[in-house]
Amino acid sequence: SQNVKILKMNGYCESTDVIMTCNINNGRALRNNTVIVVNVTLDGSTLIGDQLVITAQLSSSGKEIEDADNRHTHAIELKRFSEVDVRGLYNPSYFDIDKQDGTSIIKSKLIVENLGPSNIQNTTVSVLIPETFDNGARSCPLIEAVKSVKILNGEQEFTFSSSPTTHSSTSQSNLKPFNESTHSNLDFLRNKQEVILSCHQAYVRCRNVTFFIADFTPSPQIPLQIELELDVQPKALLKLFPDEDNTLVSLFVTVDFVHAQTEIHKSTQGSIVFYRTGSGVPMWVYVLSVLLGALIL
Repeated sequence: SQNVKILKMNGYCESTDVIMTCNINNGRALRNNTVIVVNVTLDGSTLIGDQLVITAQLSSSGKEIEDADNRHTHAIELKRFSEVDVRGLYNPSYFDIDKQDGTSIIKSKLIVENLGPSNIQNTTVSVLIPETFDNGARSCPLIEAVKSVKILNGEQEFTFSSSPTTHSSTSQSNLKPFNESTHSNLDFLRNKQEVILSCHQAYVRCRNVTFFIADFTPSPQIPLQIELELDVQPKALLKLFPDEDNTLVSLFVTVDFVHAQTEIHKSTQGSIVFYRTGSGVPMWVYVLSVLLGALIL
């Protein structure tokens, strides 16, 4: 048996620990073919293991012809499942690489929410930051350096480790393309061909920032907040673009839950966008995009 909390039961029932006792029909005899329904609501947040076994037994002072049918055991299969939403906020978040020289500092915040229904317990969280693109034919830096990291869950701050990794992420992550986002000031980019880069691709080398979390509860009011300060050289990404300026690159920082016992479905929105405007777009459009990006944080 499991130490599961009973949240709600019939008025003629009482419980102690994991045993619920009900006084059926106020102790009076039941007529033939009488059906009594006993309702119980359990708190599933503390359940562990693969199944919950419930045994119901009817005790009577009368003489039973067939006592065996007064006992019933039912096993409920347990499955832990959670929806996780990851939102990346970047300042600045858009770069016209034809007009951006030198190194830029990006202040970013990843907001990770467990939308439930299950807790995510005793798992390592992996923050994967794309550092280098190398497919054999082309190679260039993506994120030049990770200058600072701060990880919070409410008032709790986590210690972390950071190391380069050559292994791409194997988890499924729904990355929201730029064309599905709402940025009216950048509508001129929607006709461009989008290339999505993240650590889910084998030709992207990454930095892996990891930390351990004992219990990540479904609480939108207390999300995980991962604050990063990143260095990037937009001009270095010229190698990713063909001679034409009809391509934009969306660069995603992603979050994985390693060896989690809970089945997790993630969606990730928010990326760093690199593009070329050439001579067809006035400078004020670029300036406006950077200013609006600053309002995100």
